[in-house]
Amino acid sequence: TRRNIKLIEVDSFDSSVDRFSHAADSTVTSGRGYQLLNHFLNFPGGGFSGYLVQHQQICIGIAVLRRWAAGGGWHGSIADCMLATDDDECWSSVYCALVQELSLYQVEIVTTYASMENRSRQLTNAGFHPYTRSDVFLRDPDRVLAKTSPLQLSKLDADHAY
Repeated sequence: TRRNIKLIEVDSFDSSVDRFSHAADSTVTSGRGYQLLNHFLNFPGGGFSGYLVQHQQICIGIAVLRRWAAGGGWHGSIADCMLATDDDECWSSVYCALVQELSLYQVEIVTTYASMENRSRQLTNAGFHPYTRSDVFLRDPDRVLAKTSPLQLSKLDADHAY
């Protein structure tokens, strides 16, 4: 059963979305406040769009999408998605809603990253298929990150959002 997810497109984010930059579980994410998200939305090449994600009229997260012309068609990516839940069904429903949003712009191919097993499972449940796998190298000379905590990377973290 897909949950009722509503996406509200925004021209910019404000400080109220900073709470979503910290995962609901023990996942390690990079810090990205609303100013950084707005930087992407104002990318001179265009194609980025920002969304508030609502479930039952409550804002549960944010998403950043990108679309671009390629090979005579349109490609898109879920550049970032941060939700205040670790519920698999909710994440899968949000991914489905984001793909549906991109399809409104005739996007035929959608990519995103899943650096954790639960994100891979949630994306698979939303109809995504693994394309490639690669190692992630992290420099942490002061050893501040717990090695037992999963590390979630997005296309924004890898500078692949452009």
